[in-house]
Amino acid sequence: MARVQAVLRRTQPDSGRVLTYADLSFDTQLREVQRGGRRLDLTPRALDLLETFLRHPERAMSKSVLLDHVWGADFMGDDNIVEVYVRQLRRALGEPELIQTVRGAGYALRLRS
Repeated sequence: MARVQAVLRRTQPDSGRVLTYADLSFDTQLREVQRGGRRLDLTPRALDLLETFLRHPERAMSKSVLLDHVWGADFMGDDNIVEVYVRQLRRALGEPELIQTVRGAGYALRLRS
């Protein structure tokens, strides 16, 4: 399954090396994140989660969708792991908060309006 997913990732067109949203930028090749000109140190899994949000900005994603994108369809753990990593990511990104809880739908990368 992991090999199939790796092949699919390689065959998908790259939508850009640097993903940006507001004052946040993520270089997907170097795996470096900056917010407001300040470099952030994130764990590999937190980087994967952030990349998922950046590839789908403004879109509300449920825990199950995030689990599939970041941890893979064969993940057998508790889905509360998403909450743990979202909390870690929010803390690392700082203010203003970019990852919003969408009641009944999950989480979304968006500026609070």
